[in-house]
Amino acid sequence: MNDRDLARATAAGIMGTSTMTFFSYLASSAVGDNFREPVLLDGLIRGTLLPARSRIARPAGWALHYAMGCSLANLFHYSWKRSHTKPTLLRALLYGGCSGLAAIAWWHTAFRLHPNPPHVRMPFYIQLVAAHLIYSMSVARVCSASVQSSIKTRRHEKK
Repeated sequence: MNDRDLARATAAGIMGTSTMTFFSYLASSAVGDNFREPVLLDGLIRGTLLPARSRIARPAGWALHYAMGCSLANLFHYSWKRSHTKPTLLRALLYGGCSGLAAIAWWHTAFRLHPNPPHVRMPFYIQLVAAHLIYSMSVARVCSASVQSSIKTRRHEKK
């Protein structure tokens, strides 16, 4: 992946993570549960990886959330370019569904391993899949031009 692709995929990750987080905050307010991933990450790292009264736990939660979003967007972008497929709505939803299921497994494991996990209920996991569908559609939209350009270039080189 060249520098331009890395920048495009990282921008897609920032956009997708921002869109997903906005949705999670709205859903959290609407339902009255805590679906705010950066805040939940803060709770997981506070008292385990960082001291309980750490001032950097909240920013660290946000940084981890965006780092994961950018990493996943780079993986999506690489996958679309490598397979020479356009990031269509259907593919975005497939990637979002898979990443949502992986997120459920990750969060469930993190909560089970944590000595004092935050209390979450089933709606958190349902919202998590919906948030990843929204994330993946945002990432696909931002990556679309870059991936399609790569596909056109490859077809032109074959002629």
